[in-house]
Amino acid sequence: MANQTNKTNTLSVVPMRTQVIFPNTTVLFDAGRGLSLAAIERAGDNGQLVFLTRQKNGDKEFPEAEDLYTVGTVARIRQVTRLPGDRARIVADGLYRARARDFRYESGYIYAVTDELPAVHGDPTLEEAYFRTAKELVKDIVLADGKIPKEVESKLSTITDIDAYIDLCAHNMRIRDDVKQQLLETEYLVERLKLFERCLNDELEITRIERKISQNVRQSIDKSQKEYFLREQLKAIHQELGDDV
Repeated sequence: MANQTNKTNTLSVVPMRTQVIFPNTTVLFDAGRGLSLAAIERAGDNGQLVFLTRQKNGDKEFPEAEDLYTVGTVARIRQVTRLPGDRARIVADGLYRARARDFRYESGYIYAVTDELPAVHGDPTLEEAYFRTAKELVKDIVLADGKIPKEVESKLSTITDIDAYIDLCAHNMRIRDDVKQQLLETEYLVERLKLFERCLNDELEITRIERKISQNVRQSIDKSQKEYFLREQLKAIHQELGDDV
């Protein structure tokens, strides 16, 4: 099935130093650079819409076009709270994935023409099979890790849209930013599911290793504490008996 573009907008761009922003999520971040603050202010001319995309090098203070990933997320700014030191705290809702045609710099901020990137569907039976497997893996991770917030876990149980499910999981799980960017950029749903499952399997294995390490450390500490307690008891017995210790 050919990929069709649904929405095209010219939007101000907020470069994210590290975070990869997904649709179907609500994000909170601080903005302090002049180009970010100007872009947020400019969003008022576009229904509070902005294009949030990650920098390839988060340390670069003034990113140029080649420093930004072309695939990001169109988001609507919900709240702006001014902070000391010419900073602002932003709450925004990720709406849909988009690709920037190019980046331009004007009047102190970056802007881009963005085209929506809807999911490209294939075999629905194959998609459903991968989706079911992914959901089982997420359940295993929740049981093994327990670090996904309860409200997110509850929300996941009600989501039937595959893209929305992946977006919410990727936002809340400990996945490297470069892998998150891959997930965001992958248009074909089956391929996105395959990548997502690899992430889940890796995360499950890491979680199991972390638990094993934690248990070993705990056992080592318990053994040391027990030995210390027994030595102290033995010392007290010798003192009581008047032994030369």
